[in-house]
Amino acid sequence: RELFDSIYATLNKINPKKIIIFDNSDSPGVSKGLQWLGSKGYRVDAVFKREFRRTYLYDYDKRVHPFPFLGGSGHHPWFLFENRVKGNNGVNGCFWSGAPIYRFQVERPDEWCNRRDFLIEVQNFLVIKSGLPLEEFLSQFNTYKFFLHLNGTGHLCGRFFEGLSRDSLMIMQEMDVIFPFDKGDNFHPTCVVLEPRQFVESLVALTNNDSLYKEAKNMQEKIIDKYFNYSWIREYVFKNLQ
Repeated sequence: RELFDSIYATLNKINPKKIIIFDNSDSPGVSKGLQWLGSKGYRVDAVFKREFRRTYLYDYDKRVHPFPFLGGSGHHPWFLFENRVKGNNGVNGCFWSGAPIYRFQVERPDEWCNRRDFLIEVQNFLVIKSGLPLEEFLSQFNTYKFFLHLNGTGHLCGRFFEGLSRDSLMIMQEMDVIFPFDKGDNFHPTCVVLEPRQFVESLVALTNNDSLYKEAKNMQEKIIDKYFNYSWIREYVFKNLQ
């Protein structure tokens, strides 16, 4: 609250045409914060929210918009899209690196997360490497044909951006984060899994079927090229400020 008091003390001196908040927090909620800002007389014209979830639509007013172009936990990996590294060595394997989060805090139900049990069930189907130097870590996405993205306490995690900035096919755990894509644009359904068994089935199918792999990879490339660039994001922001 002290931070926002300080921010708005400065904003009130310059009287900007629009006041926008880009929210990269793990929590999907926003209404309580907007209510507090309103009670202080602080204007907010738009909120662009990373964790904009379909299960929390009741919490959003017309000022709040999906913005899945931010990394979580203080990281900003979307900048990796400026310098995408193409080319994959084609090694059959699904790379995973990350914490086996098991978190069920009563006071934070919107951040509950159980990666641990998912990973226990599929660990024999993964190439697990942790603690690598940054460049060596990123090179894994140019080595193995697949990487796994699991939901964290915030569902859209840094691994999403790191992996897609390289040249590997993402198999992702289903999430309720909304992507503002045009109708019909999405990641391949084979690459979106709900449970460990489905992950194994998808990985086996994609490994053994080159045409399916190519189809899924092409769909992924279409999403990256079309939406994850500054021109599209800039137009999207301006459109929602009118």
